[in-house]
Amino acid sequence: MTRPGETLRSIAQRFCTPATMERLIDPVIADLQCEHADAVVHRRVWHARWIRVAGYVAFWKVAVIGVGRASTGALMTPHDGAIDRTIRFSGLATTALTLVFMWPSVWTFLSHPGHRLAIFLTLVPSAMSVALPMGIVVGVLCGLRGRVATSRVRQAIVSLAVVCSLAMFVNLGWILPASNQAFREVTAGRRVAPGTNELALGDLRQLARDRFVIPLIASRRAFDFHFRVALAFAPLALGLFALGVSGVRRRAAGLLTVGVLGFAACFVYYLLLYCSRAVMYQAPFEVSEHIPPIIAAWASNLVFLVPALLLHLRTRGRTEAGPSGLEGAPLAHSETTHQTGR
Repeated sequence: MTRPGETLRSIAQRFCTPATMERLIDPVIADLQCEHADAVVHRRVWHARWIRVAGYVAFWKVAVIGVGRASTGALMTPHDGAIDRTIRFSGLATTALTLVFMWPSVWTFLSHPGHRLAIFLTLVPSAMSVALPMGIVVGVLCGLRGRVATSRVRQAIVSLAVVCSLAMFVNLGWILPASNQAFREVTAGRRVAPGTNELALGDLRQLARDRFVIPLIASRRAFDFHFRVALAFAPLALGLFALGVSGVRRRAAGLLTVGVLGFAACFVYYLLLYCSRAVMYQAPFEVSEHIPPIIAAWASNLVFLVPALLLHLRTRGRTEAGPSGLEGAPLAHSETTHQTGR
């Protein structure tokens, strides 16, 4: 049986330097495995699951710190005000949306004595899986509102979206399944058999490779695996789309307009996710059998990545033609400087 954290460590080795692995990743994995083994030996099943969730959260924190430093540290400069604004707005929007999405479930289970904190913490990964992509969209649109985003700013924002997608991958692959299982057991007050949503990404992949099932079940299992992987890249797809839209809408718009535009994009994205899942699970098999599961799972990302690429190609020439020293500067200031230099 694979010890908890081994798969995460192998993934981290592909993105982190040996020094980062030794200083940040390995201590977290070692603590997780030691505490989990001790809980298993003493047959504290629920405590072992909780240690696994806490360890995955700790890994997520240090992994984002390590990858974030490597990917964005060289791109951040004191003059990149747009980047600071984007990170600030993204953080605020993600936090607010996480609390909003958690509130219905928290309100429903407030009557559980002694388990309120556990219920609250196990709901965070689920809420963040929806709130983080939406927060990136709001952050990019608000951070670049009325500002010129040149190559340095764009590269930093793309790096931020990549880091968020990596965090989403870890969350959806390991943290969310473990927290879902812990939530079910806390609310039920007993051990509960894990379902599809409570399987780690590796277990879900093995389940999808099972050939001794009918084609309908095999197709749905493959879709579940690809769907979770595709959803992890929602921050990248939506972030690139928001970056392209901000390049077209250079005129300063009100925060209300930007907010409506951002939430409209997110609504369309999650509506497409719902439709793709409905096709694979509710449509007759005569229809769904002709749709490859990987295409159905990645359709939402492709719908946003293609326009994002077209918008980038449309605005790249105008961005490169702008003044090189005004990256992330307000648009009005850029135009004034342009006119003064004539």
